[in-house]
Amino acid sequence: HALAQPKVLAATRSSQHNIRIDGALNENSWAAAAAATGFTQYFPAAGAAATAATEVKILYDDDAVYIGAQLFDDPLQVRKQF
Repeated sequence: HALAQPKVLAATRSSQHNIRIDGALNENSWAAAAAATGFTQYFPAAGAAATAATEVKILYDDDAVYIGAQLFDDPLQVRKQF
C-alpha cells in the first residue's frame, strides 16, 4: 500500500509473573508499556486518520509474549459480517 510507513513498537519486559489473559489490561506492566497509536483507516477514506482511537501494547516475560489492544469504537457503529 502506497500509504504504508514503517512503524516500530518496542516490547516492554514485564517484571510481573501474573499477567492474566482475561481481556482486562489492568496489571501494572500494561500501564508502563509504550502504546502504538495514530492508526489510519482503510474504509471509507483509505489513509485518513482513524475515526476512533486504538492503542496496542506488547509485553513479554520469560514464558510468553502478550499483545493487548484497546479499541475505542462505538459498538453500535462496528460493521459486522456473518
